[in-house]
Amino acid sequence: MAVIEELEALKTKALAAIEQAADTSALDAVRVSVLGKKGTLTAILRGMKSLSPEERPVVGKASNAVRDLLEQALEERRTKLEAVELENQLEAGALDITLPGRTHNIGARHLITRITDEIAEAEVRIAAAEAEIAEAESEKEAAQSDAQATADRISVLKNEQTALQAYLDQLNAELVALDQSLTKIESEMETKETEIEMSKAAVERARIEEQNQYEEMKKRIQYMYERSSSDYLVSLLNSGTVREFLNRADHFQEVNNYDRGRLADYQEARQIVMRQQEALEKEEASLEVLKSEYETKQAEVENLASTTGAKITEFTQNISNEELTLSNLQQKITSQTSLLENLTEKLADAKARKEEEERKAAEAARLAAEKAAEEARLAAEREAEEARLAAEKVEAEKKAAEVAKAAEEAKAQKEQEEALVRIEEAQKAASARIEVVERDAGSSSDYTVKLRDDQLSYLGTFKLTAYCPCAQCCGWENGPTASGVYPTAEHTVAMAGVPFGTKLLINGRIYTVEDLGTPYGHADIFMNSHGTCLQFGVGYAEVYQVFE
Repeated sequence: MAVIEELEALKTKALAAIEQAADTSALDAVRVSVLGKKGTLTAILRGMKSLSPEERPVVGKASNAVRDLLEQALEERRTKLEAVELENQLEAGALDITLPGRTHNIGARHLITRITDEIAEAEVRIAAAEAEIAEAESEKEAAQSDAQATADRISVLKNEQTALQAYLDQLNAELVALDQSLTKIESEMETKETEIEMSKAAVERARIEEQNQYEEMKKRIQYMYERSSSDYLVSLLNSGTVREFLNRADHFQEVNNYDRGRLADYQEARQIVMRQQEALEKEEASLEVLKSEYETKQAEVENLASTTGAKITEFTQNISNEELTLSNLQQKITSQTSLLENLTEKLADAKARKEEEERKAAEAARLAAEKAAEEARLAAEREAEEARLAAEKVEAEKKAAEVAKAAEEAKAQKEQEEALVRIEEAQKAASARIEVVERDAGSSSDYTVKLRDDQLSYLGTFKLTAYCPCAQCCGWENGPTASGVYPTAEHTVAMAGVPFGTKLLINGRIYTVEDLGTPYGHADIFMNSHGTCLQFGVGYAEVYQVFE
């Protein structure tokens, strides 16, 4: 940024000039050239209005830092130089405490000049305050932007946390459902295991009964076949009747069928129980698979729940951190708001002071204009009165001439001619040889300066007043004149319309025009005290311009 580089160059150059200042006068010159109302740093501050809103805070902060650094360097250098100058004076014997104190000319700047300078200083303060306000507003806006971004992040994190919490609640519900399902499956498995055990017991009983029936049938068959077939035939042949024969034959067949039927029943019962056992074992295996699947899913859900809980904890920590950041930003915004209020008050005070100074300047200008207008009015009234008196005199003379006799007209004419001659002789005598008497301040002797005809020019009859160096007469006390010199009694006169340094002959004394404040035709003579001015009052006298 060009302005920052310019400030850095100014700082380096000014610090070098401060360090090279040989005495306090040179140091004051450096201070005025840099920090004065027309100084380089003041010019940079005044030019901040042309910068962009983004550049003003940066330039304002850098300018304030440079100004503080230079003021500190000036103060330190002044302390060193004053110590050196005092030591040199003591060594040279320039300070003699037995001598009386030296008098100094007392004066002050013109009121309007002082007010103008104060207005310029107020403008510099206003520019600096505006720069500080722009910087504070920029920092506040940045803090507000960061706070809004942080609040948005907190909102996003809370939304994600809410979603994760809902997901975790869903997982916990699934875990509860899975746990209930596993409990139900385990209960069913226990029931199936019990049924399988009972089925195994039934199979075993059926097998034992089948084996018993088979053994009994084998015994009966063995008994029947171990006994000779003749016994079987004898038993049949011993039947008394055919019916008995058939009955015995049916009996043997029924015994055989019974054994076979019983054996088949036991075998079928065993097969049924075995099929039931196989079905139960398959159901148990299915339940084992389902249990394994549920346990796997339960582990997955538990893992997801653990991961989700960790994420929620992380989000909670992040939210806590962001809320702490937001709190810090809000504190910063509050601080910047307070700073802006203070700076705004400072700016308002500076503007109020500037307005007050401008009001004072306007009031001073108004008073000066009123004074000039009043003096012009008095002069016009005096001229009008003189014209009126002259007209009345002419009218009276005219009437006297009309009613007077010819002799009196001749006498009046003669007297008029004689008066004109006397006036002309008086003017010639005044312009031919005028004695100016000046009294030496330390002597009572008078001396006479004779002026030639070509050294005088008649200006007319002027109004005469007097003024002194008090606040009532000048608006301030003991200040210099408008020409820059300090006024001197019986020497300085104030009057507009002629150049400074013009010499005027008034009542036999030569004065020098060194001040303003009255219009042309009104000479304001400087005197030492206000009482002397009041005694002098207001008068009129013929005024001549004196040439060297």
